[in-house]
Amino acid sequence: MVLERFYFHFLERFPTLMDVATSELNDVLKKWEWLGYYTRARNLHNAARQCKGVLPTNVHDIMQLSGIGRSSAHAIAAFAYREPLPILDANVKRILHRYYALIKR
Repeated sequence: MVLERFYFHFLERFPTLMDVATSELNDVLKKWEWLGYYTRARNLHNAARQCKGVLPTNVHDIMQLSGIGRSSAHAIAAFAYREPLPILDANVKRILHRYYALIKR
């Protein structure tokens, strides 16, 4: 339901990173409604403007964008540019940290 009612409408309005970059933040936030975590929309808008609507092609430059950490940068490079980089979900990281913390006791 969220996909059909909100996510696809967001993508219709902003089909490219350049469309996000050239839009006003309030327009991005309005279309983001019901998708949750407005910080993500703000980071998306900031990142799009930082790179002027053109996604960097290397992990180092991707990581310089607002709201993008190592894991997200690896995922972007892996999917967008087929870079052979590790991607580790935050939930998996948490489980592994807890598991190894128990072993060390």
